[in-house]
Amino acid sequence: MKYNLISEELSILRSAIKRFFSVDVEIWPGGDRLDERFPGAFRQYIYGPTGRSDYDLPMTL
Repeated sequence: MKYNLISEELSILRSAIKRFFSVDVEIWPGGDRLDERFPGAFRQYIYGPTGRSDYDLPMTL
């Protein structure tokens, strides 16, 4: 009986976790001309392009 209760609680918790996702990302390209450098830094740090695929956030998600 206790096992069933724990199993039900875990099921509810898993369901809740599937519905909540938060990401906090900071991009610091450094140097001067931030407005010029930011789009490239965003692409590099968030999408992580390589010759084969995008390996940062899209691969993680």
